[in-house]
Amino acid sequence: MQKTILLFVVVGLMFAFSSCEKKDKSAGLEIQPDENRLKVVHVNLDQFVTYTSRSEAVKTSKNNTSILLGSIYDDNFGRTSAFMMSQYRLSSDNVSFGNNPQIVSINAFLDISGIDGDSTETLQFKIFETTFDIDPDSAYASNIDLSTYVGDLVGAESFKADSFNVMQISLLNSFGQKILDADQETLKNNDNFLSEFKGLYFTVDTSSTTSGVIWRYNLNSALSYILLKYTNTDADGNPTDTSIFKLQFNENSGRFNQYIQNTSPLDPVMGQENTRAYVSGLGGTKAHVSLSPMLSWRDSTKLMIYKAELLIHAEESSVFSVPNSLLMEVDDTDDEVKFVDDYLPGSANNFGGKYDSETKTYSMVITRHIQNLINNNQNDSLLWIYPYAQITNPYRVILSNGENDLNYTLKITYSKLY
Repeated sequence: MQKTILLFVVVGLMFAFSSCEKKDKSAGLEIQPDENRLKVVHVNLDQFVTYTSRSEAVKTSKNNTSILLGSIYDDNFGRTSAFMMSQYRLSSDNVSFGNNPQIVSINAFLDISGIDGDSTETLQFKIFETTFDIDPDSAYASNIDLSTYVGDLVGAESFKADSFNVMQISLLNSFGQKILDADQETLKNNDNFLSEFKGLYFTVDTSSTTSGVIWRYNLNSALSYILLKYTNTDADGNPTDTSIFKLQFNENSGRFNQYIQNTSPLDPVMGQENTRAYVSGLGGTKAHVSLSPMLSWRDSTKLMIYKAELLIHAEESSVFSVPNSLLMEVDDTDDEVKFVDDYLPGSANNFGGKYDSETKTYSMVITRHIQNLINNNQNDSLLWIYPYAQITNPYRVILSNGENDLNYTLKITYSKLY
């Protein structure tokens, strides 16, 4: 009997609570005039001017994740070549190669961290000594002219991107003997050694018109070094067993890239309004887009921008990778370059800029920039677009703005503030 009574009480309470619930969660709207309600508006704008220009030189140093070597070409962008210069250091102080050392062989080993371009192609490498004094703590502009610092040829070899992970390059025995013949003062420490052996300058053949390949190396790896093999002469004048000595490419070795851009196929369209914009890394080219149509919105009633998203269609290449992400900077009137307001520390993920391989589009959220532009807090409507991590990425992509009816599209969601 008690259980039955308890059941009735519970059911009664549930009914009482449910009858008190609001049946209309929008209560009050019927007394709010339509003209006082915020209406959410969605518009797509696609009338924006774009053009291509050359990028400024980038700066590279030993702090870069990769050092590059190679050359790539296509009919749209032209040729991009990457040469590299690096110090090599003694693996110990007070080195002695013994009595009458004679070279057996000398080889450079480079730890490969990646390949861009056509991995089936063969490239001709040439390595020279350099007379350039590399500062390990400095970064160098990628368009640096090194033509007057080229010393003796120390190696030449052809390579194809096979399955090996470490590249072995044979260097000339005359170069190895030069190191063996160095005096004890030179071999005392690396300061003395680097004053005589300043570094190596790695180049590749750039005459080919095939697509080419660019190699990435990790010279901080323990697998990157120069191996010197030599013999000595014993007291009776007989050669001893072969000895080895390592010269190191490591985190203390100064190094940098030299990027050579030949963008002659783009000369007719450079700086001209076009339906295609050309974007490439390694100090190659960048796209400009003008958002000046948004300046007319300043005359409108005050607006609250909820979201402004720029969608850009890309043309993929069958050989070269497109950038994983694009960055956007403001071309301001003080000749200072700065990121759009949406790409700030702590909010970069909101900006996006990543490539969607399914839709073949880049998406960049520039809500804050558009809001500041129409509020007159930002006066610069010209934006630059270039690849993320362009210092060490040779990626290239064509952006369509009217080509095949694919336009830059700015999708805006906003409300008018009354």
